Amino acid sequence: MNFLKIRLSVLFGIIIMITAGLCFQAATSDTPDMVVYYGLPEEEGKIFITLFEKDYGVHIEGRAIKTGEMAEILAKEQKKPVASVVFGGSLPAYLSVKDKGLFAPYKPPQAKRFDKKFHDSGNFWTGIYVGIIGFCTSGTSDLKPPASWQDLLKPAYRGKIALSNPLTSGTAYITLATLTQLMGEEKAFKYMQTLDRQVSVYTRSGSEPCKLVSGGAAGVGISFVHDIIQIDRNKRKLLITFPAEGTGLEIGGAAITKNAPNMKLAQKFIDFLCSPKVQNMYGKGKIPPRFPSHPDVKPPAAAFTQGKAMKLIRFDFEWSGENEERLKKKWEELILLRRKK
Repeated sequence: MNFLKIRLSVLFGIIIMITAGLCFQAATSDTPDMVVYYGLPEEEGKIFITLFEKDYGVHIEGRAIKTGEMAEILAKEQKKPVASVVFGGSLPAYLSVKDKGLFAPYKPPQAKRFDKKFHDSGNFWTGIYVGIIGFCTSGTSDLKPPASWQDLLKPAYRGKIALSNPLTSGTAYITLATLTQLMGEEKAFKYMQTLDRQVSVYTRSGSEPCKLVSGGAAGVGISFVHDIIQIDRNKRKLLITFPAEGTGLEIGGAAITKNAPNMKLAQKFIDFLCSPKVQNMYGKGKIPPRFPSHPDVKPPAAAFTQGKAMKLIRFDFEWSGENEERLKKKWEELILLRRKK
């Protein structure tokens, strides 16, 4: 009897151990090899990550973040980093994070051939694409497309403009920095205070304003041109115009976080983003037609479709990065908080 009890207890113990082992395997089978943050539309970020997983046989957890919140997120996680890589989103955010010492240096082999504007002198970030700010207007409405920044102040656009919020959106901060560099800081903020009367909504995402225009919920939106083209996807519902005074541009960044949990895989991911294979993906499928940074890769034809009348300002990325927090705080105080009163 005692022998039977012992055997049963051993058997139950083995069953429990096996069950526990299976539970442990189930719990850890979905553990990612690396976590990656991206400042791109969610469906776009997933395409890059899925391709990397396929090429390297690894499991990557991707998390979409707002570029304007990157510095805050990485600062909170500084003592125990979660993500090994951040990619996508405008360069000023990367410069701001770099100044806080939250990136690890790495220069991918392909980047040695990139123009110097596409890599940091200390190798803390690499530029992987270029985007240009433009206006979008519905082609099915009677609203005349704006041709300048000053046009946006006309009565016809009152309550019909959708903009993104620079506190969360890299697109919006590039717009804010563009206006500041174009007009001078004092005039730019006076302009934005006047423009605020024309704005119906400030969105969290930089592509959202032109999504609202496409859906008929707004008359004019300001977004990166590659996002406007991608939203429209040859439906010919959105018209693209550029401000005659000049418009700004972004360099989309990629970087490895300081004390990255998986440094070697992070380096491979940066190499992957800089490769001709990936750079040639811009404009294909669900990936917007961005201008690539690799010298051997031709820009997608769609990137040029409506860019003939475009005038670019001499955008100062270093200044924009150094002044990002100050300008965003000033915008919040002078426009957003007063709007809520």
